[in-house]
Amino acid sequence: MAIWHEDLLRLRKEGLISGVTPISHREWELRRRIEMGWKRGVRYFTKDDQGNSREISLPSLPELPVEVDFWDGDSYTYPAFEEDGNEAPLTITAAGWEVVTQQLSEQVELPESLPDLRKLLGNELYDHAVREVGFAVESALRDAVGNDDGYGQRLVREFIDHLHDEVIAYNTMLKIYRLRLRTFFKFIRNPHAHRKVSLTRPHALSLTAHALHLLSDTQQFGGEGDQQ
Repeated sequence: MAIWHEDLLRLRKEGLISGVTPISHREWELRRRIEMGWKRGVRYFTKDDQGNSREISLPSLPELPVEVDFWDGDSYTYPAFEEDGNEAPLTITAAGWEVVTQQLSEQVELPESLPDLRKLLGNELYDHAVREVGFAVESALRDAVGNDDGYGQRLVREFIDHLHDEVIAYNTMLKIYRLRLRTFFKFIRNPHAHRKVSLTRPHALSLTAHALHLLSDTQQFGGEGDQQ
């Protein structure tokens, strides 16, 4: 995943992510060179196509940051993946997840092919709504592989085998679908199929939106989708 430096630092400032600390351009360039094995005072050489040695000339490091720069603004505009001076993973905070959930719930479009889903959400039966769209995904997988008895992770394996044999030749895409489906069944489909889960409307709509995206992707590989 690619993301702009400015966006990372803005999200950190708003408290939506953690694991990012602003540093200066000089510090960022120095760390990049150290990761490449660079040492101060050491001369580095490379060879051209004819085997001749040529010294690598690195540009000078950027100037030291100015704490208060009236004209250029903040001097610390590059991200370091650390927290309180220690290396740390990039993590979405609780506040960040609230924003993600809310925005996703506002963008969900309910298909006409699932009229009961709209009724369940309208009656605030959120757990039942997630279960309903989970059934729809599982049914679409069965249609794609032509097996009415498949379920759960076994059905996922059959679907991935179907994609490999009949539709997709790229391993990267197969890995993406495998991960998406396994995650869906483990954390959404199975929990809601076997027990009652209390959900808020934004959370239910975000889960529903995720499942509907997966349903749309799955349906393209079933029936007429395989003949395109």
